[in-house]
Amino acid sequence: MHNKHPFFKDALTDCAAHLYFLQSWTMADSDSKHWYVLRAIFRKEEIVRDKLRLAGYRCYVPMCYRVDTVKGHKVRRFVPAITELVFVYATQEAITDFKLHCKETVYWLTKPNGHKRERIIVPDKAMEDFIRVTQKNEQSVTFFRPDELNLNKGDHIRIHGGIFDGVEGVLLKVKGKREKQLVITVPGITAAAVSIHPEIVEVFSKKVELSRNTQADRRELIRLCTRMLTSAPDRLSQSLEYDMLHQEIFRLYESLKTLKGYVPSAEGELSLSLLMAEYALGENVHETEQRYLRALALQKQQSLLQVRMLYIGGILLKRQDLLDQAQQSIAIWKSNGPSDRQAEIISETSLFVW
Repeated sequence: MHNKHPFFKDALTDCAAHLYFLQSWTMADSDSKHWYVLRAIFRKEEIVRDKLRLAGYRCYVPMCYRVDTVKGHKVRRFVPAITELVFVYATQEAITDFKLHCKETVYWLTKPNGHKRERIIVPDKAMEDFIRVTQKNEQSVTFFRPDELNLNKGDHIRIHGGIFDGVEGVLLKVKGKREKQLVITVPGITAAAVSIHPEIVEVFSKKVELSRNTQADRRELIRLCTRMLTSAPDRLSQSLEYDMLHQEIFRLYESLKTLKGYVPSAEGELSLSLLMAEYALGENVHETEQRYLRALALQKQQSLLQVRMLYIGGILLKRQDLLDQAQQSIAIWKSNGPSDRQAEIISETSLFVW
């Protein structure tokens, strides 16, 4: 596949797709230090790197092991992973001065900006994570061109513990690898993948599919939130059970929160489930509270759903007026002899305490 950037021609590759931008490029003042990207043509990247270091600048060239055949013999070499690429942390003015006095031919790497081109700046976090991962200097680190990865399918993760503690990237199944890989990108330039252990991964941004069975999911969300809000597992002694419950509530909440009910009962049950979920997850409930109150106003008087919404909503929102209405309806049910379903609602709502 043709690539307009010549320094990609020797990059190690083993899968094909598209680029996912973990972070955007930025523009900066010429007197500010940033990570810039230079091209040292004619394979002079190591020479340019060493001269920059001697001049007192922090710079980086990702390296890898490569096996070449020389005169019929296989030779293992430690070489730049991406041809002609040099990252340097300095001001534009300092790099410009270095280029003027450097015998090797060095160019700025740029990107289009309207009718002009601007110098590429790599965000500090993206660069630091990329360095930490690729400095492992083992064959298990694999480099890719930007057009060879589709990271949209992966989970955005953060590593806890180990040599990659604090590193952020994307969890992805890479073609030809048995286990999932941590993929770190330098936006628009390159990406690196390395094996990780799942027990030290925190998923903090995950694409959630919309609910395919909204009735079942909203009722399950109400059930799980009732447990979390009334008898949650102890977060210290039952941490695994607590985390699993919390994650499932979050998953259901994310799959339902953008949906709307087109009949009063559906919207009432949906708004109640979302209100409960936001309390269970510790989210801001203002917008959902307004939605819940609008849905409540449309419910049939003394219906099962109205009483449930009045009672639970009254407790969570600390609205005595709503709670009083619910208790009046429950008193009528009890005096007439509650049906099985009314008895279930009475039992469920009694779990909630102001």
